[in-house]
Amino acid sequence: MMTYYPDFLKQLTAHTDGRLSDSEEHTCFLIKLGLRNKQIAQSMGITPNSVIKTKQRLRQKLKGLPADEDLTRWLQLLGEPLDKLPPGHMMFLGEHSAEDKETKIR
Repeated sequence: MMTYYPDFLKQLTAHTDGRLSDSEEHTCFLIKLGLRNKQIAQSMGITPNSVIKTKQRLRQKLKGLPADEDLTRWLQLLGEPLDKLPPGHMMFLGEHSAEDKETKIR
């Protein structure tokens, strides 16, 4: 996982006030890989309801995640190169696009 997304964990922890538990990090990696709740549950040996509860806790811990933003989509885009992000993707917590850096938007 880290080979394909070397900055994912670093960027993920930058969006939290504290440390994520190992199971929360694991859940985030599996979401990043595109697994569904049932697949994540089977992989981790837990129930799908436990996955849903973990996602709820993650949403509470993540800073700068708008209430209307889909957690799965947000995690899947986190750590992706800027040139691969879809048009109009929102940036969070001090991340700036190349265009912002050129114009030095405050």
